[in-house]
Amino acid sequence: RKLFFLPISHYSDDNYCFEKKLVVMSGWTSWRDINAIIGWELGEAGEEKFPLPAAIMKLLGTILSFLEGTITISIDPDKIENISDYIRKVIKNNTLHPGDAGQLAGKLQFVSNAFAGQFGKHFLRPLVCRQYQPHFWSTKLNHSLSNCLHWWRKMLKIHPPRPLPLSRNMRPRLVDFGDGEGSGSIGAMAFFFPPGAEKHLRSKAF
Repeated sequence: RKLFFLPISHYSDDNYCFEKKLVVMSGWTSWRDINAIIGWELGEAGEEKFPLPAAIMKLLGTILSFLEGTITISIDPDKIENISDYIRKVIKNNTLHPGDAGQLAGKLQFVSNAFAGQFGKHFLRPLVCRQYQPHFWSTKLNHSLSNCLHWWRKMLKIHPPRPLPLSRNMRPRLVDFGDGEGSGSIGAMAFFFPPGAEKHLRSKAF
C-alpha cells in the first residue's frame, strides 16, 4: 500500500488519547476525518470500536473515569464477573491443572495492574507455583491454592480502583515487601508515605 507515494506497512490498533473538554470534539472529528482521507475505516460513530468522547470510557477490559479532576482506572464489571465465575467453578471442582493455573494467573495479573498499588500481586504466587509444578503431581487444590482462590474471589468484589496522578507531586510513595510463602500463608508489609507527609509511616501486615 502507498500513501503520498510512500510505501506504507503499518498496523495501528487501540488508539486513544486525552483531550481537554474544550477541544475534545475537535480532536475526535479531526481524527475521524484524517483516517477517512487516507482510507482507514474506524466504524460508525458511537459504536464500541469508535466511541464518542466521554468522561467514563471502556478501554481494553478496563473502565477509565475522568471525573472531579481525577483519573481512576478499574476493571470492567463483565470481566470481573467472568473471572469470579471461573474461580467459583475451580473451587467447586477442587482441581486446577497447571495450564489452567497459568491462564488464570495471567488474567489476575492484568486485573492486579488495574488495582490501586497493584493490589493482589502477592496472591499470584500459588497459581504460578501450580503452573510450573511437575506434570505428575496432584491437580487437587492444596491449602495455599484454596486460600489464594478464596481471597481473589472476595477481593474481586471490593477491589480498589487505581488512581492515576495528574502530576508527580500527587503521587504517594509506597514501598511493599512480600515474605516467602509458608504452610499455606503469604506475608506482606507495606510502608506508605502520602504526599506532603514524608515523615508519616503506616504499615500493614497480611
